[in-house]
Order: sequence, then C-alpha cells, then structure tokens
Amino acid sequence: MEKLYETLAKAAFEDFESFFVPSINFAVAFKVANIHSPAKVVGNSEGSTVILSHYMLQERVQSVDDAMFFLIIIGHELAHYVNKHLAHTDESKIDSVAIEGWADFFGARIMFTLITYGNQTQKIIDELIAVPFISPASNSERQDLILRACGRALRRAYESLYRPSDGSSKYPRSEIRVGTYTAGVSSFFYRLFGRALLSKSSEGRADAVCNQFYNTGTVIGVPS
Repeated sequence: MEKLYETLAKAAFEDFESFFVPSINFAVAFKVANIHSPAKVVGNSEGSTVILSHYMLQERVQSVDDAMFFLIIIGHELAHYVNKHLAHTDESKIDSVAIEGWADFFGARIMFTLITYGNQTQKIIDELIAVPFISPASNSERQDLILRACGRALRRAYESLYRPSDGSSKYPRSEIRVGTYTAGVSSFFYRLFGRALLSKSSEGRADAVCNQFYNTGTVIGVPS
C-alpha cells in the first residue's frame, strides 16, 4: 500500500516524541517549505526547526526501500535537532565535519530505533512489505526484508547524497560517511542486545542480524 512521504514524516516525528518522558513535553518543531533538499534543520541558540520539502512530502513512498532512504534523512536531521547543533557556531572546518559525522552516526541509531520501536513507523513499513492475498511475513522474513532494504537505501544515500557532497568542506568524505553510518547501526545492535552480545548464546543471533544489513552489497564496492 502506497503512502505519502508526509505520512511517514509525521509518523517518524510522533514516534520519536513518544520515546521521551511525557513530563518534559518534548515535541519536534517542524514546518514545510519549498527547499531543494528533502530536509534540513535551521535555527540558533534560541531553538531549531526541521524543514521538510513540500515537493517531496507530496510524493508517494513506492517501496520499503524508499521508506528506508527517507528515514536515513529524517534520522540525520533529528540527530542535528535533538543535539542542538544549530546552537553551535563553527570555528573551523573540523567543527562542521565532526558535527555532520555525529549526525550520521547518531542518525543511524535514531532510524533503527524508529523501525524497531516506533509503532506508527512500523505500521507503515508493514503495509509497504505486505503482499495482497499472501500470509503476513514471519518475524524472520520481515527482519530480512527490512534490513536488506536498509542496505540498499544506504547505497542510494551514498550515491545521491554523500558522494555529491565530496567537494564540500562541510562534510566527511562519502566513504567515511558510509562507515560512520554503519558504525551507528552496530552501536544500535550493541545497545539492543547489551552485554549478551558477547555471550556465546547471543553472538550468533547478533551476527546474523548485522550480516543481513552488511551483506546487501551496500558497503562492498564503495571506493576507499
């Protein structure tokens, strides 16, 4: 079932807000505007706002790969937003590179938290992977479909977002950004499985989960 990117964005924001203690009344400030990029964060020490592309939000999410690609972007921008990066004034090139690198790393953790614990985000993903008149995918099949889609989405991010920014002094090089993102994914799984990750009983399970993501051909072939 197709969904608009607007629906997915709102689901991701509402799920992200639900991860915070209710008493702090955390809410993502966002608005829609005619911008060239899919999303960005603007602001200063007084506060920040996530800006979403009006054009992209009206497009339809055609597949789970599309959803994963969009969530990579949303995760990155939410990382900027929640860490109050716009309150910082860069004093050197390395400041910007470090902040963007952290947004890639932390953004990966946010994305995987959304697809693992975000009820509304999960519902949209399940609708995208559903096949009419076919029994719902088992947990292992669903996991495989989603992780492989994440891998393909990262390849797409590398080709359409990371690599074109290689000429900018603001971002880490594209191959480093891929590595930083995958480090964020590994960090999420480490936190998910905890110390049990190191035990013999859980090691195989964790490795299998990670390999579904890493063995999609996403990282293989990225130039050094």
